[in-house]
Amino acid sequence: MKHYHLAIALLAALILTGCTVAYAQGASVSKTIGPLNLDSDQRVAVSVTLRAGEVSAVAAASDLSATLVYDTPLSRPTCTLDADGDEAVLSITQSTSARRSALRGEKQQVNLTLPQHALEALQVSLDAGRATLDLRDASPATVLARVGLGALLLDLRGAHSGDMAVTVDVALGAATVLLPDDMNIRLVTRRPASEIDYIGISPEGRDVSPTAPTLTLTLSRGVGQVELQLVDQR
Repeated sequence: MKHYHLAIALLAALILTGCTVAYAQGASVSKTIGPLNLDSDQRVAVSVTLRAGEVSAVAAASDLSATLVYDTPLSRPTCTLDADGDEAVLSITQSTSARRSALRGEKQQVNLTLPQHALEALQVSLDAGRATLDLRDASPATVLARVGLGALLLDLRGAHSGDMAVTVDVALGAATVLLPDDMNIRLVTRRPASEIDYIGISPEGRDVSPTAPTLTLTLSRGVGQVELQLVDQR
């Protein structure tokens, strides 16, 4: 029963604070979703798909929230929220009109605050633009970060409580991944057409201890450049 009420509350919050807002000529629109309160046992998955724009995400000891910035009503993102049982799924995508707006150079921006304790999965996909994902001290089971043309910064440092499967997909862009020092690291490379710089870690990965959680990092790329950085803080 509590999850039913949670779903109603989350849906109401999304409707009340979501993606409908008056447009002011000559100025970008900024709208905030949330904060959305979660039960102690509720997990959350977040997906963002933009043709062109910027995505920033910060994991923190807080509730889930998102700020959307766009230039016109036609470029307004589509937001959906599904809450079923122990998982809530927030999805932010560009509509067909928004994709046409992106081709005209109109601004698309998504700023996320993600709950460290409840983040289960994060997926960010950009055809062109910049993604800055600060997931320090969060332990999502899966992360997918894809940038076609642009730049990606993915920060996985901090303290971790469970295994993580992370995929970084770069076509023509550049990606920097800051690696945790408290996890065993397994590196998997697909389509090795571009250069990978290893700083503080070997191409074979790293073992911390048999009892440490494991990060499986899959690098899937075209002709972009990937830099992996590990600075041992212990």
